[in-house]
Amino acid sequence: MIYKHQYFKLDTELRKVWDENGKELSLTGKGYDVLVFLCENRKATVDEVGDFLDGDSMKLPDYNVIRQHPYKINKIVGHKVIKYENPYLSIDGAVEECTEDKINEKIELEEKLVS
Repeated sequence: MIYKHQYFKLDTELRKVWDENGKELSLTGKGYDVLVFLCENRKATVDEVGDFLDGDSMKLPDYNVIRQHPYKINKIVGHKVIKYENPYLSIDGAVEECTEDKINEKIELEEKLVS
């Protein structure tokens, strides 16, 4: 699945994130997982994110660590794309699910407009 936001594009098959200029971002690990989860769900509680990150384990989520993910993601993307409003994390702005064909069509259209 490909998710398109005003400030980033995320490809779950490639496990990569690009900024609005097409530069690949170094967002990996749990930060990447949080971004994917929020793209899919748009909004979630800290508990829901913790359950997603820890899977079926009985371990309690570390809320302080989870609350740091929005700041790390926003810093890497360069814009405030994740909001933390206790107890919710959410995507700030619209996220569109795209197919690769739709992305390629947009790129081709943008190239025609520039030339």
